[in-house]
Amino acid sequence: MSLFSFLGRGNACRLLADPEAELAGRYRVFRELLGCNDAVLDALAALEQTWYGSEPFTMGAVRSTLAGLGRATASMAQALSGLAPKASEGLDAVNERLLALALAALEPPARTAEGPLAVSLDDLGSDALALASHAAGGKASNLARARVELGVPTPDGFALTAAAFQSFMEHAGLDALAARELEDLSPLDLPDLEARCDRIRAAVLAAPLPDDLTRALDESLAALAARSGARPLLAVRSSAVGEDGAASFAGQYESVLDVPFEGAAAALREVYAGKYIPRAVLYRLRHGLDDADAPMAVLVLAMVPAALSGVLYTLDPGAHDAPRMRLDAVHGLGDALVSGRSAAETTLIDLPSLEASGYGLLAPGLVGRLARLGLSLEEHFGAPQDVEWCVDRSGEVFVVQTRPLEVPELLEALAPADPGEPPGHETLLSGGVSACPGAASGPVLRVEGTVPAEVPLGAILVAANAAPELAALLDRAGGVIAAMGGAASHLASVAREMGVPALFGVRDCLEKLEEGMEVTLDATGARVLAGRVEALLTAAARPRSRLAGSPMHRRLRDCLDLVSPLTLTDPEADTFAPTGCKTLHDVVRFAHETALRAMFGLGGDPGEAGRAVRLKAQIPLTLYCVDLGGGLRDGLTTCGDARPEDIRSAPMRAIWRGFTHPGITWSGTVAFDPRSFLTLMASSATAEVGGGTPGGDSYALLGADYMNLSARFGYHFANIDAFQGETPARNHVAVRFAGGAGTFSGKCLRVAFLGRVLARLGFTAQISGDVLDARLQGALPGETAEALDHLGRLLAVSRLLDMAITSPAEAESMAEAFLAGDYDLLAKRRENPLPAFHLALGDWESVRDEDGAPIARQDGSRWATGLSRGLASFMGRLAGMRYQRFLDSVEAYFHFPLAAAKDTDMADGRVSVLTRPVSGAIDQAGGLAFGVRSAGTYLVLRINALEDNLMFFRFQDGRRTELASVRAPARAGEWRELAVEVRAGQVTGFLDGRPLLIYHFEEPVTGMVGLWTKADSVTDFKALTLETAAGKRTVAMGPDGPGGAPDPQVNPSAGMSDA
Repeated sequence: MSLFSFLGRGNACRLLADPEAELAGRYRVFRELLGCNDAVLDALAALEQTWYGSEPFTMGAVRSTLAGLGRATASMAQALSGLAPKASEGLDAVNERLLALALAALEPPARTAEGPLAVSLDDLGSDALALASHAAGGKASNLARARVELGVPTPDGFALTAAAFQSFMEHAGLDALAARELEDLSPLDLPDLEARCDRIRAAVLAAPLPDDLTRALDESLAALAARSGARPLLAVRSSAVGEDGAASFAGQYESVLDVPFEGAAAALREVYAGKYIPRAVLYRLRHGLDDADAPMAVLVLAMVPAALSGVLYTLDPGAHDAPRMRLDAVHGLGDALVSGRSAAETTLIDLPSLEASGYGLLAPGLVGRLARLGLSLEEHFGAPQDVEWCVDRSGEVFVVQTRPLEVPELLEALAPADPGEPPGHETLLSGGVSACPGAASGPVLRVEGTVPAEVPLGAILVAANAAPELAALLDRAGGVIAAMGGAASHLASVAREMGVPALFGVRDCLEKLEEGMEVTLDATGARVLAGRVEALLTAAARPRSRLAGSPMHRRLRDCLDLVSPLTLTDPEADTFAPTGCKTLHDVVRFAHETALRAMFGLGGDPGEAGRAVRLKAQIPLTLYCVDLGGGLRDGLTTCGDARPEDIRSAPMRAIWRGFTHPGITWSGTVAFDPRSFLTLMASSATAEVGGGTPGGDSYALLGADYMNLSARFGYHFANIDAFQGETPARNHVAVRFAGGAGTFSGKCLRVAFLGRVLARLGFTAQISGDVLDARLQGALPGETAEALDHLGRLLAVSRLLDMAITSPAEAESMAEAFLAGDYDLLAKRRENPLPAFHLALGDWESVRDEDGAPIARQDGSRWATGLSRGLASFMGRLAGMRYQRFLDSVEAYFHFPLAAAKDTDMADGRVSVLTRPVSGAIDQAGGLAFGVRSAGTYLVLRINALEDNLMFFRFQDGRRTELASVRAPARAGEWRELAVEVRAGQVTGFLDGRPLLIYHFEEPVTGMVGLWTKADSVTDFKALTLETAAGKRTVAMGPDGPGGAPDPQVNPSAGMSDA
């Protein structure tokens, strides 16, 4: 039954006031339910912030948050049974089932101990025993493939598989111990992490090997001795699953050298225990790997009596002018080189000529041999390689490790242009080796002896050598400087993976850099300057997150799909029932809506009849009120409407003054025209609140000095609990904002806007994800009333801002405008620079190409610098530096600018565009959007110059799914033609006229077409051409020409949600 139908039914008229306190008991239950609702929203925001953010997390923390959310939803179901017993039947069972499914989604795939416990390198590399990295780890598998498939000389040896590790951990009960210790650890509490890891390692080192593993080890050693004709010393090295792959784990695990046969079992336990070194645990979490995702296989090799050792990079990460190889060499074993304890003699080898500059320790013939060996490995594995090698006393070369080399194209983007000697900034140090280019500024943190318990965010680490232990600090450090070490060290590899500027071999860094002094590290220019040099920092890019797409990240997404989507959207539908709940958010929505209707007597059940009245006013706010005593004029009944002049509640009168302030425009700020793209963009959001118009019913519980207002403004929800009396100590205003219809990034920016305004109004605020809680306590009656007045204005003007704010600068300027008394914020948006397009999201502009013709450009670099200085400073004080990093991560990895061409609905036909990726550190993507149904539902064919591939993506309600891909080399600065041909459900993707991808859909593909990019891409577009049965049309890319006038109703991010 609709609310308006209820008001027309033949109920007996009742006085609104409740002198016999009939509502008191129901109100207590209702407040309990509202408290649980807030707890659920807190937990939801925390889970979403974890998924969208770039901070390492643990599954234990996620499970704890989810369990708390489940307890709150269970309490809501129980409270609802007291308010609406008939409507709530079965809700508790539905909640229990959904919670169990969500918790199960967090669990890693079960691993079995099947398969051999040990396997020789020759068998491991054969086709018949393709165990690959899932059983023997990347290090052993890569070496075995090089040995067997290429005939590369390697030491003889064998691998103890992941099944062997699992057998060991289960036999001694160590798996349960590790799970308990790691369940609730905090990645930021280093002393606690170290204590937990110490306990695990001590247990591992003391545990006996199971009999089956002892036999496998003894048999493998005997076979190695038989093949060698001797009992060589051994190198016992980690080869964890996931190691030497996308995550290198360089230097994070343990290796034990010069091990006699009789010491193999003890060395094996040392390597197993090394899985739980704090730096290794943190490294796994940074890469989204739970403990179960990376079981420890072990590689056992015969030691080579090395005369020379070193590292070969088949593509030098430090080369920015022309491609070259880098060859580092030391006398004896290479352990001192990769551990950062000593520098090496370096030889640079030109590509493709293989001409060397400076041979150092190596003879020219040996340099050429190593270079050719490296190129063959690169070709075989399909990527640049990081090769560890050694030469024995007879001159024979051995490869002891080969793994993918982290040489992302973003390194060049990380390197800032050299501004010369910045005025006013002394050069404190110069020289050394650029291990990872880039620039960073922050306070010096000297790391001497022990690893510090806390690292200030953005600190510049200064150490005696580039030790692998420093890797545990890099997620918080801005950069790292070391007196010893080189580009071939393990720490250099990790720094490059994380995009942290690093300068090694700076001999006097500890003498000249004092604790706490502010410096700028220019790793590209091999120098350190005093103070903060903005000219260097503006070009520095954010590091690439390693969490996105990782195993833990994917499992969290699967969990969130059972928790956060809202599918129960229409309270009037037959499916609005416990059986219709598909997610835990649905449970919350059902319980909250049903409780409100029961509390206000609008549920339709005779036992739920209440004393609610509609407040009739000239603003588009459907508000029902319950008078708790003294809140409304005496004598009002349920048969009539209340009017604003009937309000007696002091806090309600104050907030109503704000709602009706003369400067507030309730109509026309954002118009809903059926022909407008805004309607398309907001289609999913209007469904959320039910009905065909934005917003929904709002409710108020009123007393003479008290107000609890649950209000829907546009697409977001606000709850205000206020007391305004004569005693300041009792006065308070508590506000919560949540929900919205824009992108997740847009909602976060709206929170930044709201938080800035409320802080200036005297509130204290807390932010989690896109939820804001603010409180004003202990103010005088007049001050409380004034705060509520301004709060009313803020609610009114912000109701659609999550669909309109497109940048941090805009959030800041809107906050300043509001505080200056200028409330028509959306009217200040700039005119559409591409009038032929609806600009759904992004910083789009029209520029001229080399021939003077207009082209469209999306400039994602404006996001790359993060929040503006003023807003960043405010957010740092309000929510902490971690929230700033969270916002950066949202925009880096879940920011998909979209411009849809007007009047381009296409079914069967062909659409093409020329695109040119210009720059970008995280992405250099250009895409052709088609089948655009809403800003969260469309298809994309895109090319990426950083990934060298062509892909089909589907966006469904904001979630991105890869449909098909093919390798397609691309370079920044080159125009490429993307085209899509649609024939019913078959879609063909073309690159430069060549059909490379075909995908079949069950339903015909229809919708608008347009332009698309990602993250910080700066990308140009021209010649968007549509060919259908109706003819051929090219869409204008400039402010003039065909394509229509600017559309004042276009809302730049309406209805979008993130993948």
